[in-house]
Amino acid sequence: MLTVDWLADRVREDFTARGVEAEVVYGSEKDVRNTASRRVAIGLDTSFTLSDPEGPQTPGPFVHEGEGDDEDIVARSIATRFQSVTAWIRGFPDQSAAPSDRALSAHTDAARLLHSTVAALYRVAHGSIRLGGGEWVRPERSEFEYGSLVLLTLEIGIPVLDLPLGRVTVQPANLAFEAAICEPSGCQTDVSYDPG
Repeated sequence: MLTVDWLADRVREDFTARGVEAEVVYGSEKDVRNTASRRVAIGLDTSFTLSDPEGPQTPGPFVHEGEGDDEDIVARSIATRFQSVTAWIRGFPDQSAAPSDRALSAHTDAARLLHSTVAALYRVAHGSIRLGGGEWVRPERSEFEYGSLVLLTLEIGIPVLDLPLGRVTVQPANLAFEAAICEPSGCQTDVSYDPG
């Protein structure tokens, strides 16, 4: 299921697979401010909206578990929560850059890392995210010596799931079935019938 920490993990895996040299963490601005490396922190923002189930992340009206004769309905999708997410992206200047070029070098590196992050988000959660906007964080002069920081906002569509009213497992081999009543505390077998 999609979550913000899941998203950070997938972006980290995408960076590793594509050779992008940057650390990706689940976190906030404080996790990128005082670091000595290129870093992306993807974290939970404060707002979200709810809508009817939508998007490819929505598992349909029911979530199925198992396959064939062992398939059970384990949940139903009742809404989509579009959770606001913030990604803090920190780039660094080339160590060989002249002091007068360090600000431009840091900004260029942060822009490249921003584009790598957007591309990774697209690959790992295409259709399940809504890209927002961003801003270049106005750094103090000393920040230009050590890096450039950009903020990216987006939303991730997370299915809101509920237990179904009941669960039925059909076993056609012997025409037996079990019906269960499911509540938040779990499912209780209510009826078992075997005509054979």
